[in-house]
Amino acid sequence: MKVNGVRNLEGKELKVLLKKMTKKKFSVLSYCKTSYDWWRLYSLCCMTGAVKDPRFEPTMQYSDWGLRGFIFNQFFKEDGIYSYRDLSRGRRQSLAYKTNRLGENISTFRSNEIQDYSYGWRSMSGNSRRVELGIQRIYTVKCGYKPIGAVIANDHEHAVQIADMIVKPLIPKSFLQENGHPRSSTGNIEIVRRCEVWDERMMEDYVEETTRITGLISEENSKHSNVIETTQKKIDDNQIIIDCLRSNLMVTLDGNN
Repeated sequence: MKVNGVRNLEGKELKVLLKKMTKKKFSVLSYCKTSYDWWRLYSLCCMTGAVKDPRFEPTMQYSDWGLRGFIFNQFFKEDGIYSYRDLSRGRRQSLAYKTNRLGENISTFRSNEIQDYSYGWRSMSGNSRRVELGIQRIYTVKCGYKPIGAVIANDHEHAVQIADMIVKPLIPKSFLQENGHPRSSTGNIEIVRRCEVWDERMMEDYVEETTRITGLISEENSKHSNVIETTQKKIDDNQIIIDCLRSNLMVTLDGNN
């Protein structure tokens, strides 16, 4: 199926992909000839929980046991066979082999395509088919633990450049210096992957991420406002006590005179 974007793979499409990915000669770079191929692998990684995507709920928790159960259900589960323990020795070995191959290929995809090794000499962008295919990503811009913006970019370096142009200039320098990490290689801000995007949903996802960040900051402001109100009430109460003490002092002094 030629569809861009993250989705739940089913039926023949899923089984064909798994058959390829559980063979020794499978290569992520060779397989991803088009954006459709890339998104198909990405969707499988999201389904297995190997890749986190806020728009998609995984069908399992990623682990060796989880992958084994996933492969078992696709290739080995049949009438009278309800567990891998019901398999013959040969079929158990086949299950283990397929599980290992799938795990290795998912790890390769995650390392080359998702993890952002953009710290100096460890940059791996040259191995990414995502970049070559022009699949962009939404990055969250953070200062310390606080998100302060979002950008659409090709990779980490590109995201830093955009954040320097459209995010940092609008944030007070004092805030960046007080809250940013002093040893940050990107000037007090951090660039964190949120999710990959495709053209048809790019702006919708960008609006959703910006709205999410706005909501978090608004919620924090609400908490600050409540603290201010509570603090102001305490100040007002204390001032009443101070005024009362002064008044009593004056009355007492006048009475003694």
